[in-house]
Amino acid sequence: MKLKHNHSGFVLIVSVMMVLFLSIALSAALIRSQIQLRESQVRLASQQAFYAAEAGVQTAIFQLRKDSSWRPAVGTPPAAVRVTADNGSTLVGFYQLEMADADDYNGFPSLWVKSTGMDIDQGTPRAVLARAVVQNPEAFLLSTAGNLRINSGAVFDNDILGKDVFFDVVGNQPITVDGDVFYINTITNETNPAVHIVGTNEHGEAHQARKFPTVTFAGVDTERYRKLARDQGGFYQEGNLVINGNIDKASLSYSNGLVFAEGDIYIRGDIRESMLIVAGGNVYIDGDVKMGIPVDPQARKPQLGIMASKDVLIPENAPNNISIEAFVMADGQAGSNGIFEAKGPKGTKGNLTFTGSMAMRGRNNVRTAVDLNVYSNRVYNLNNEMQVGNLIPFLPFIANVACSQEVNPPDSIASYAGFCT
Repeated sequence: MKLKHNHSGFVLIVSVMMVLFLSIALSAALIRSQIQLRESQVRLASQQAFYAAEAGVQTAIFQLRKDSSWRPAVGTPPAAVRVTADNGSTLVGFYQLEMADADDYNGFPSLWVKSTGMDIDQGTPRAVLARAVVQNPEAFLLSTAGNLRINSGAVFDNDILGKDVFFDVVGNQPITVDGDVFYINTITNETNPAVHIVGTNEHGEAHQARKFPTVTFAGVDTERYRKLARDQGGFYQEGNLVINGNIDKASLSYSNGLVFAEGDIYIRGDIRESMLIVAGGNVYIDGDVKMGIPVDPQARKPQLGIMASKDVLIPENAPNNISIEAFVMADGQAGSNGIFEAKGPKGTKGNLTFTGSMAMRGRNNVRTAVDLNVYSNRVYNLNNEMQVGNLIPFLPFIANVACSQEVNPPDSIASYAGFCT
């Protein structure tokens, strides 16, 4: 008699063991997947918080360029950060800002900006502390983000700044600068015997050529000025505009101190009130722009700002001798160069006297951002009163991050007093 072997019990045991093994493996894989997913979520939340913190710093810089006195309101809820694409916008996080006064940085006014970013669930915080250098563009007698060529016959009574600065000496005719000559990239021919950098600064140090860090210059925000003129009590002109005679609010029937024209502006006359004149095209200074009888004799001396989204030009038919008292800016938009130029053959006119401050974009690697050499004698004086009290309304400022670092979110700004000195 043959015995039949029944293996069903063995198969059952093996099957159970395989199911158990697979269950354990599947559970381990699931747990590992959940851990990886959680780690990925944590990394994403951390990145969202950091990007939001950096966005907060850039928002503060943007606001400071419009108004150096801007500060976030106390108790302001976290602001949302969104990325906009063709198919809409996506929320990436939130930020909250703190700001505090700081000591000067390399001789320039500065502020502490602390931005605490949070992910979209506001559960993961990261913070960035930045030192923002904020400066009135009127602090320089002349500043440009482009090339600056200074020709013989020029006299400057204060600091000048250019990306690349060239002293073009003709014969032995002198160039005199009673201030520091700041350059971002290079300076050429400053040791020529005809180039005289003279005087001392407020610290008693001799004026000299000095390297300057790369900065983002203030510009002409035409959309902002258009809205201010249309909606907030300014004077708005659809096309070109001619301003002559008295330069004051009553002459143009407006209240907030801003004049904006979509086209070109032609200007000459007597300054009687502080105001800002902005052109969506060029500005043509075709005669004297100088101080008249103030509307309010008891108030401080009025100041005038002249800004062009393109160029500021002195046309060839301007007088043989001209006097300009203003802050002048040319931004070089729409394919223009952002220059201040007098038209006509060089050296064919007499005297130009400029009192105020100039800020030129100097785009497209233009030879020089300021070319007023039609006038044989050119005297440039900084108007120090411009920097006191910000009399010119809605003037843009220079604001840049000097240095920044990530900090512990709960820490106060004061606990990092030794950072970025």
